[in-house]
Amino acid sequence: MSSQRPLSSSSQHNGRFKRFFAWLKSHHDLIKSYVEVVAILAAGGWALYQFVYVEKIKPSHEPPEISITTTLQEVGRHNDIAAISATITIQNKSKVRINVVSAYYNVSGYKIAPVDSFQTSLDSYSKKILEKGPANSEVDVSRYFNATEETMIQSGRVLKDTWLLPDEEQTFNVPVYIPANNFDLIKCDFAANVARDIEFIQSEWPVEDGILKGRIDILPPQGSSDPPRRFRDIKGEERDEIVNKYGLAKKESTVFLPLWQPNNEQAGQSNKKKMTGQTVKE
Repeated sequence: MSSQRPLSSSSQHNGRFKRFFAWLKSHHDLIKSYVEVVAILAAGGWALYQFVYVEKIKPSHEPPEISITTTLQEVGRHNDIAAISATITIQNKSKVRINVVSAYYNVSGYKIAPVDSFQTSLDSYSKKILEKGPANSEVDVSRYFNATEETMIQSGRVLKDTWLLPDEEQTFNVPVYIPANNFDLIKCDFAANVARDIEFIQSEWPVEDGILKGRIDILPPQGSSDPPRRFRDIKGEERDEIVNKYGLAKKESTVFLPLWQPNNEQAGQSNKKKMTGQTVKE
């Protein structure tokens, strides 16, 4: 009587691998087609994600981003009148359309006056620096000259009912006429409030100490008898929710222009001066 020797486990595994590879070989074209279909679907899904989410959905929930450039240039004089050209450019750096809720400028002037001689000593100068505020605050102290109190010259509201597409920019020019002998230094402040959605946003225009302000108010829901709320008075998480919901953002720009006449060496040259300012704070 004869007995058959059982197959070892390694032989069984080898047999399975041989059958599997034989099946792969016989179905090569079918497997290749499946792989190609999966690759096409994956690429299509990635492209759809890039277009719908990255290009459309995500930007629509991000705060707007704008850039502002302000330029002041003296373009001429007649007797005591200096003609100043203020050129302001605002650009939408976002990927979605934005609406200008309020945009405004204020032009002011300063006279530069010498500091009293007894206050120019090193000890007095050091003391003035220390008196300006705590160690972690910003300090700007001049040893020999100070600017007099700011005097308002001209204000204005601009860019009414304006909206900007992605990467679109608008440039506008404002003429300003100044009694040149009254001032040594001219300053132009420009500010813009923008939003993605303005359905429940409105602008108000208070004037504080002669300075024009562009304020944002949040309107109540339709049908509500509640009064509008000042956005600047809303704090904490509620403020963050409103910012995200309507896509609110603000940028400001400041630039200075000196009005001093050229010295004798420059007398034969043009006395036109141009100063450019970038955004200084949000």
